[in-house]
Amino acid sequence: MNRRTFNPDQIKQLEANLHVSSVSDRTIQYKGEFKIHAVRENLAGKRPIQIFEESGFDLDMIGKQTPNDDLRELKHESST
Repeated sequence: MNRRTFNPDQIKQLEANLHVSSVSDRTIQYKGEFKIHAVRENLAGKRPIQIFEESGFDLDMIGKQTPNDDLRELKHESST
């Protein structure tokens, strides 16, 4: 479980990402289009880190484990 918190500047930077619908100090909510795109790209063989980097996310800010964790949750959401 990730214990990171985002400061106000980081929240603004994340909110500027076209793939983000909302951000709190602890969570990132992704837009539906990004969720579908990320799952499809992963199923086609791309690594989660590559998908998130190509989508404009700063891994130093969100955490290097976040793409793996969040994509696992997205895949679970898409299967239900």
